[in-house]
Formats: sequence, C-alpha cells, structure tokens
Amino acid sequence: MNPHPPMESWSRYAAGLGGAPERLAMERHLESCELCLEAFQAAALAEEPARDECPEQAALAERLRGEALERVRAAVLDELAREQADAERRPPPRRRSWTRHPAFHYGLAAALTLLLLGSGALGELGRQLEHAASAHPPQPSLSAERPAAAEEESWSSRVVDRTSRLLQEWQSARYRDGGAS
Repeated sequence: MNPHPPMESWSRYAAGLGGAPERLAMERHLESCELCLEAFQAAALAEEPARDECPEQAALAERLRGEALERVRAAVLDELAREQADAERRPPPRRRSWTRHPAFHYGLAAALTLLLLGSGALGELGRQLEHAASAHPPQPSLSAERPAAAEEESWSSRVVDRTSRLLQEWQSARYRDGGAS
C-alpha cells in the first residue's frame, strides 16, 4: 500500500505545482485513498484565498485542479464499469436440486420402507423369495469345511439385495432417459 503523502504535498498539488510524474502519482493515490482525497480537498480549500494574489496562477491552478479531478472521476468510473462488466460475465451460482441432496434420498427410502411395511408388500415379497428359494435348492458346496448355515443367505439379506437391485434399475432407467423423471 502506498504511504500517505504529507499535507505539504497536497498543498503543492492543489496549487498546481510539481512535475507531471509527481502529479500522476498523487492522482493514482487519490483513486484508492479516501483519506488523502479529504486531505486534498482541504488543501484545495486552503489554497483559494492565495489565488486572489495572482490571477494567472489562480487560473492555472483552477484549470489543473479541474483536470486532476476529472482524471480521478474518469478513473473511478472506468473501475466501476470494469467491475460491472466482470459481474455480468460471471455466470450466476448454480443451486443444487433438492432431489440431489442425500437427505432426500434417505427420507425417500425411509418413506418407501414404511409404505411397503404398512401395505404388507414386504411380507408378500418375503413369501415370494422363500418360495423361489425352495423351488431352487442351493447347490452343494465343493468344500466340506464350510458349515451349511454359512451357505444359506438370510431372508433380510435377500430382501436388501432385491431392493438394492430394484433401486439400481430405477436409477439406471432414470439416467438412461436423460433425467426426465
């Protein structure tokens, strides 16, 4: 950050004194420092009674002050225009759809489970799975070391597997259709 020029520098600037590089540096500092802008305004007001002494110098100082203020004003307007153009170019932030939130998925799964339990559909699904399991007895294992109980899959595991396959089918169908559902 630029150090603040002393009040004497602002007085010289307000009087129109100093070289072009010094004046340009002072103007650039004015663009970004409100504290120094107030110091410049105070120096300009203090300079007004001194202008009455020499009309030519007063006219030159007034012209230079007007030019300096106009350059500062133009720089500020350019910066505002740049900021607005940048803001217009940036795309608006996208909000995630509520259907993509994990809480929605958990809530939907819980609601479906309660609905299926309440309607008795899970009981019917369990009976169908037991009937299918009895129609296709498990193949005997080649390894005699594993007990028979470990080979049998529990009823709840079969329900979970069947439900997960069903949900995967729904999801793949949804994304195959382009997410229209």
